[in-house]
Amino acid sequence: MPTLRCKKCGGDLKIINKDSSLCECEYCGSKETVPTINDEKIIKLYDRANRFRMANEFDKAARIYESIVEESDKEAEAYWGLVLCKYGIEYVDDPASGDKIPTCHRLSFDNIMEDLDFEMVMDNADSISRSVYRKNAQEIDDIIKRIMEISEKEEPYDIFICYKDKDDIGERTVDSVMAQEIYDALTQKGYRVFFSRITLEDKIGQEYEPYIFAALNSAKLMLAFGTSYDYYHSVWVKNEWSRYLKLMAKDKNKRLIPCYKDIDIDDIPREFQHLQAQDMGKVGADQDLLRGIDKLLKNNIEEKISDETSKEEPVKEKELTAKDYMLKLMNYYKVRDINEFANKIVNRIIAKSPEKLEDVIIEPDYDVADLFRDKYVLGSELSEYALKEIKKDLETRVETTLSIISNIYERNNCVEYFCEIDDRKYEDETYFDNECYEKFKSLATDEERKEYDIEAAINVIAKEKIDEEQKRIDSIRQRYSRENVEKIINDANVIAQKVSSNHQSVVSQYEDNKADNDEKIKSIDNRIAELKEELSKFSLIFMAKKKSEISNEIVALENMKKSVITEAMTNYIKASSKIKAQAKEVLCQEFEKHSINLLSNFNVGKCISFGDEKNIEWLILDKQNEKMLIISRYALYSRKFNETEKNSTWKECEVRSWLNDTFMDMHFSLDEKDMILLQSGYEDKIFLLSVDEAVKYFLTDTKRHTTFKDGRSAWWWTRNIGDRGGFEAVVLEDGSVYRAGTNVTNGNGAIRPAMWIDSSRL
Repeated sequence: MPTLRCKKCGGDLKIINKDSSLCECEYCGSKETVPTINDEKIIKLYDRANRFRMANEFDKAARIYESIVEESDKEAEAYWGLVLCKYGIEYVDDPASGDKIPTCHRLSFDNIMEDLDFEMVMDNADSISRSVYRKNAQEIDDIIKRIMEISEKEEPYDIFICYKDKDDIGERTVDSVMAQEIYDALTQKGYRVFFSRITLEDKIGQEYEPYIFAALNSAKLMLAFGTSYDYYHSVWVKNEWSRYLKLMAKDKNKRLIPCYKDIDIDDIPREFQHLQAQDMGKVGADQDLLRGIDKLLKNNIEEKISDETSKEEPVKEKELTAKDYMLKLMNYYKVRDINEFANKIVNRIIAKSPEKLEDVIIEPDYDVADLFRDKYVLGSELSEYALKEIKKDLETRVETTLSIISNIYERNNCVEYFCEIDDRKYEDETYFDNECYEKFKSLATDEERKEYDIEAAINVIAKEKIDEEQKRIDSIRQRYSRENVEKIINDANVIAQKVSSNHQSVVSQYEDNKADNDEKIKSIDNRIAELKEELSKFSLIFMAKKKSEISNEIVALENMKKSVITEAMTNYIKASSKIKAQAKEVLCQEFEKHSINLLSNFNVGKCISFGDEKNIEWLILDKQNEKMLIISRYALYSRKFNETEKNSTWKECEVRSWLNDTFMDMHFSLDEKDMILLQSGYEDKIFLLSVDEAVKYFLTDTKRHTTFKDGRSAWWWTRNIGDRGGFEAVVLEDGSVYRAGTNVTNGNGAIRPAMWIDSSRL
C-alpha cells in the first residue's frame, strides 16, 4: 500500500485509525487531514499530486486532484488539494516558531472562503476534519490579505518580463542577459518595467508574491523570453506566464509576446501557438521588438512629460456624482454591474449562514437499478422467497428515501430560507457601511436609485436561487414518487418470472433425464441380482475361475451405476450454473432497460454513452424537462475551424458543416440522429459551445480544462469570433477562456461537439 505524506513537510504519515480523517505528522507535528477512501490507485494519485505541489508545480498537481474528483466526487481532501494549487500554497519554516506556515505563490482577488472548491471541501468533510480545513483556510486567507495590502501600494507597470534567471548549476542564463538588454532599452524610453532580477533585488523570496501579483495584474504586456523548452516550462517561469494568460482571457487589452532564440518555434509552449512570436535570433530583432511595443502600447513618453510640465496650476479635484461613487464601489469589489454585485452579496450571505442553501435538499445516494442487480442472487433453487426479499428490500429503501425527502422539504422549505433577506443582507458591513455607498445614497436621484437598486437586485437573485432549489426538490420527489417506484417493482416481478421460467426448464430437463437414468439403474440392478444368484451355485474349486469372472462383472456394473448417477448430477449442476449466469445477465440488461426512464440517473455533471461503437463519453451540462444538453467529455478531433480566414463565422465555417454532416454520419444511427434536437438560431443539431456557454456551464478553469482520451493536452474551439477577422475565441489548455482568439486555420484546435437530445427516449 502506498504511503500518505504530510502536505506541509512531506514526511510519511502513519495512519493509526483507518476510520479517522485526521492524523498527526511525527516530523513537523502538524495535524493533517487525510483521504477517506481506502483505494491503492487513489492513494498513489494523492502521493503524486502532493509531490508536484510541494515542488510548486501547481498546474500538474491540480490536474491529478481533478482526476481524483472524477473518480470520487465526495473526496474533501482532493478539493482541498485544488484549493492549495489555485492559490499556490507552499508551507515554509517560520524562523521564530519553527512551525510550518503557508506562503502564497498565486495570489487571487477571490476570497478563499467563497471559493467553489473550498465549499466542496466543507460539504464533503466530516465534522472532525471540517474544523481543521476551516482553520487552515483562515490562515491562508490572513496571509493573502497581508499580501494584498502590500500589492495595492505598488505603482502600475507597463510591461512584465518573464524569463529563466539561472541554470541548473546557478549560472546566469542567456535568457536573463537578453531580457535585461530589452529591460534597459524600455526603461530608457520611459516605460515602467517589471524585471525580477532588478525589481526584486531588495526583497527576500517569501516576499516576492505581492510584487509579482501587482505587476501581473497591472502590466498591459508580457515579454516571455526563452532559449529552450525546459526554460519555458521551469516552475516559476510557467507560473508567471500561465497566470498572465488567464488574466488575458479576462482583459482584452493585455498582450503576450513570446521572445525565443536558438530553438524551433514548435518548442515554445503550446499555449503560445495562437500568439505572434518574435525570433530574437534575427538581425534587428531588438529594434523590431521595441518598435512593436511602442506601437502596441501607444505610449509616447515625451507626450507624457509635456503633459505633466504644462500643468502650471493644480486642477481642482472633480466633485464626484452619485454614479461615480457607485462605480467606485463596484470597482473596489471587482464587479462589473449591479447584478454581479448583488449576486456576490447573496453568495456571501449563503456562505455565512449556519445552514447553506445547497444543504437544504440533499439528493439521496440511491439507485434502484444498482440495488436490484446487487441483491438479485439465484439460489440453488429459484424460490418465491428470493423474489419477496428483493421486493421487500426495494420497498424499504424507497420508504426511507421518500421519508428523507419529505422531512427535508417540510423542515426547511427553500422559500422560507430567504424570508429574512431584508434584514440579513445588511449583516455584511463590508458592503453596506462602505463610505462610497453612503455617499451614493445621499447624492442619488430617484432615477439613479432605481438604476442602481441593489436591494431589488438581491431579491431577484434570491428568488432565482429559491426557484432553482424548488425545481430540484420537485424533480427528486417526482423521481422517487411511489408511482414510479411501483412501476419499477412491477417490472422486477415480470423479469423475475422470466428468469424463474428459464430456471424451471433446467429443472424439468433434469427430471426427464432422471427418469431415463432410473431405468438404466434398474436394469443394472436386475443384472447384478442375476449374477449374484448364479454365483451362489458355484461351490466347487475347479469353478473358481468362473466365479472370479462373475465377481469382476458385478464390480464393473456397480461402477457403471455410480457413473450414471455422477454424470447426471454433473450435467445438472453445469446446466443450472449456466442458466443462473445467463439469468443474471438477462436480469441486469432487462431491468436496466425497464427502469432507466423511470428513475433516471442522468444528472448534470454525470457522463452517459450515446452514439456508435466508439463509446464516446458525453458530459451532461443542462437538463430541461425531457431534453438535455451534452458535450463530449474529452477532445475528439484536432481540426481547423475554417480552411481560410474568409467566411470564418460560425454560420459559414467548415467545421459547422463537418459536424452536422460527416461527424453525425460517422457516429450516430438513424434513430439516434432523430433523438438529436435542432438548436435554435442556426438550425444545427451538433454545434460548439459559445464563450458564454463555456463560462456558464463550466464554472472554473479547472472544470473547463480537458484532454484527449489518451491524456494529451488540448485547447478547444468555441463558436464566437475573436477580436479580429479570421480569429476564433478558444478555451486554452489550462481551461481559461481566450476571447481574443486563435487563427481559424490553426489545425491544432480540438473539437468538443455539443448537442441537445431527447432524454425521454434514452
